[in-house]
Amino acid sequence: IFVFKILAALLAALILLSVLTMMGLQSFVIKPLKKLNAGTDHIKQTGDLDFQIEMKSADEIGSLAQSFNEMITSIDQAESALKKSEAELMKHRDHLEDLVAERTAELTKLTEALEQSPASVVITDKDGSIEYVNPAISELTGYSQEEVKGQNPRILKSGKVPESTYRHLWKTITSGKIWKGELINKTKTGQEIWESASISPIFDKDAIITHFVAVEEDITDRKEAEKKLQESE
Repeated sequence: IFVFKILAALLAALILLSVLTMMGLQSFVIKPLKKLNAGTDHIKQTGDLDFQIEMKSADEIGSLAQSFNEMITSIDQAESALKKSEAELMKHRDHLEDLVAERTAELTKLTEALEQSPASVVITDKDGSIEYVNPAISELTGYSQEEVKGQNPRILKSGKVPESTYRHLWKTITSGKIWKGELINKTKTGQEIWESASISPIFDKDAIITHFVAVEEDITDRKEAEKKLQESE
């Protein structure tokens, strides 16, 4: 009987120890883990990166909760920095779009002015090959825009201008200066025309000449009137 009482006491002690162990696990392990799991679910579902898991224990689970909170704080800070960068990027993009729109409007106005100008406008590369002419040049010379592109302006030479004039012209504009003078050119049909010309170099951002632009005005009627006046005198 005495042995049975001892065994019963040991069994009761074991049961009590098991209960206490389960209660300890419930209090110090299971509940904190559930709390940690609930916190991660809350963040996952709401996206609330300001949420912090409250864990007062100083054991491994408490350290885990603290590390988790620090990680969430770091993610929140990184996301805030990313949003700020995106806002700055959007701001710069909008500014760039405004600048592009302004430049496009300016180019459109310039193109319209060139296309509608009564004066002949010729743009060549640095070697003198024609890249652009406005409609006025076609009306004056009879050459279409397609016919003169890639050609040298010498196709308009009449042979009445001294070669020294052309040498001086080329020397002036290749030195970065503007040449102004009068030229006798000819149309596609061979008709002579007088033109008052202003030829300027175009520079890039490094001050290197890339193109030349010539603006020419038809002064044939004026020259003929001057000639008749001289003859009458």
